[in-house]
Amino acid sequence: SANSHGGGIANNGVLTIGEGDDTITGNDSYVPEVDLEKKLDSKGDNNVTIADMTFTFVMKDKDGEDGNIIGTVTNDANGNATFNFPEGFFDQYLNDHPFGEGDEQELVFYVTEDNDHQENVTYDGTIYKVVITLTRTVEKVTIGDKDDFTLETVSIGEPKILVKIVHEDGTDEYKEAENGIVFNNTYTTQTPT
Repeated sequence: SANSHGGGIANNGVLTIGEGDDTITGNDSYVPEVDLEKKLDSKGDNNVTIADMTFTFVMKDKDGEDGNIIGTVTNDANGNATFNFPEGFFDQYLNDHPFGEGDEQELVFYVTEDNDHQENVTYDGTIYKVVITLTRTVEKVTIGDKDDFTLETVSIGEPKILVKIVHEDGTDEYKEAENGIVFNNTYTTQTPT
């Protein structure tokens, strides 16, 4: 029978069996990446392209100056960049923020462009909000002739990208960013006087 011959458990993440309170815990090994695109509009008498420029982008856990930096990236010659979460980030998050009564948690991050004051550049001040949902599934399972175990799995969802819209009256809201994270800068050559 499968109980004693050839049965097995397949897992791509962390799996702990039989420790403590007969709870099996694990998470999937998927770690989301947050991609962005940088565009440069070159105005005036110049041949500057995105391949000639490097810009820096920051992901924080809060909007504004007091947020903790999760990652910093720069664009490549095509204007692309990807935030990769540090190894063990989600495991550490779950250790610090265990699930309570609910079966979902939302992690919220904010992505901005760092204005490093490059000459002739007008920076894009757009703020993007990245929401990643962690979902917990709990079920009772029996392995072999052992007592029932509680199997807890945490799945990490795809990032949802929102863009901050500021209205004329000064109020703001976040709406879905249909094109993902895209920062548009302008490079303008100053004409000699």
